[in-house]
Amino acid sequence: MNFVKNMPVKAKLWMCALPLMALIVVSVIFFSFLVKDTLVKSEELFFDHLYSINSNLINADRDFYQALKASTSQYNTVSKGASALTEEASKKNIDSFNENAQQVLDNTNKAIEIAKKEADLWTGTKSEDGQTFEQVATEFTAAYTYWLGTYDLSDKSVTAEQFKEHSDSFSTARDYLNSLEDITEKWASAEKIVLENKINKMILISALILAAITAFVAIFSILVAKQLSNGIKSVTDEMHYLSKNDLTRPKMKVDSKDEIGRMKQALADTQENLKNIIGTLKDTSNGLSNASSIMSSSTLATSSGSDDVSSAASELANASTSMAQNVSDLSLGLETLNEIMGDSGQAAKDLAEASASIGTATNDGSKIVDELSEINHRSLAEFNGIFEGIADIQEAVSRIGQASELIAGIAAQTNLLSLNASIEAARAGDAGKGFAVVADEIRKLSDESKENVDAINSVIDELAAVTKNAAERSDTVKEYVDKQNAAVEQTKDSFSSIVAAVNTAEEAIERLEKCVDNLGGKTKEISEAVDSLSALSEENAATAQELSATSDTVTSSVGDLKEQQQNVETSSVDISDIIGQFRIEE
Repeated sequence: MNFVKNMPVKAKLWMCALPLMALIVVSVIFFSFLVKDTLVKSEELFFDHLYSINSNLINADRDFYQALKASTSQYNTVSKGASALTEEASKKNIDSFNENAQQVLDNTNKAIEIAKKEADLWTGTKSEDGQTFEQVATEFTAAYTYWLGTYDLSDKSVTAEQFKEHSDSFSTARDYLNSLEDITEKWASAEKIVLENKINKMILISALILAAITAFVAIFSILVAKQLSNGIKSVTDEMHYLSKNDLTRPKMKVDSKDEIGRMKQALADTQENLKNIIGTLKDTSNGLSNASSIMSSSTLATSSGSDDVSSAASELANASTSMAQNVSDLSLGLETLNEIMGDSGQAAKDLAEASASIGTATNDGSKIVDELSEINHRSLAEFNGIFEGIADIQEAVSRIGQASELIAGIAAQTNLLSLNASIEAARAGDAGKGFAVVADEIRKLSDESKENVDAINSVIDELAAVTKNAAERSDTVKEYVDKQNAAVEQTKDSFSSIVAAVNTAEEAIERLEKCVDNLGGKTKEISEAVDSLSALSEENAATAQELSATSDTVTSSVGDLKEQQQNVETSSVDISDIIGQFRIEE
């Protein structure tokens, strides 16, 4: 499943949603095809073939009776005597007989032509005595031809035996006609069973396909949800430690290339950069503390030198003989002071460079956190799009349910129509026998349609439950994303605090540099005074006065230097307090 880990989160969620949508589309198309195929097959079976064959056979049977009625009327009239039979009545009987006899043959031939189109009906279905439709049709034609030749209605000398043979051959031919109807009904029943089996098979196949797709989607959704949950949980845990200023955690392991993987990488880089920044700040704080100690020592040394200058001035005023020695001591003190100022200036430059590095690293960290915040906002927008897609799926399920209800209504109306047709067929008696069969089959088709609608409704309910579950899980994911955004905002606030502390340190460094510059100016004045003292040793009183004034200036400068040293020490403590909030070592 490595390829799934490296896929974007949007693609993972689409892979969960698309099979569901495809399942809906395939199900609708498949069941629509099933219903359409069933309707077409039923129309072929019950209208084009069954209805047409039975209708023609029933009409042939009716015409057969009409022909027999005409021949019987002719015989009864003739048997009463030739005088009772008028030419008009005889012609009417003969015309009726010929017309109905021809209609019997025409309707039977129509039924036979239709039956030939169905191989299972023509030669595959047999009657109770083992004859096929083809065989019975041949025998009927032969029996009909024989019946037609047993009585000539224009012959007025027909005997009772001849008419009896005519009546008996009618019964034989009509039995064949009834046998054709029975074979047709038997074939229709068999075709109905085949059609039902076909429908049941298609329903079973569709159910298996739906079950397989549902299982695949469920398993894949569980895996994706698990990966998302684990990734978000690991990021949340690390953000929790980061919010508590704990940098002792090992670098986060990145095991995917999707949005969560990039989020992990950004968080790991943030941890590493923040650890480096805090380490640099710690080193800088130590250097600042050392510089403060050096400045304190320099202040004490300068104060001591000032005392020596004052003592030398007093001694110079009391005894000019010791002036040379005092001038030498003052020169040594100035050299020491110059070295101290050089060290202070170098320390201030180093501190300024370290402060600039801290500022650069802090700005880089702030940019990374801003990028992470932007990624979180984009992720939230993508999740909102997915949540809208889930809502659209729920709406589509509702529309499918409405279509299913419409089909159910049509099935109910079809059932009612079948009932009315059955009632009308019953009223028609024997003439409505074929129509009653059609009405019964329509009723069965309506029942089957209702069962199919119930199956579709069951699938829709399951799909609605799955969609609801996905919507509930989407709320949980959204809650995690909101928590993640809050943690990123806390990190941004922490970086803002660091930036403020760095700015404070830079201000303290600037004051330290100014102090060193001032001290350099003062030491230059002291050097000039010493030179004047050496050159004008003969003017002891005047030189002593100048030296006393210079001593006062040095004392004032030492006070300023001490004040700046206290400011540096305070800044060092502030930076140490900030660093102390972070743990970078166990």
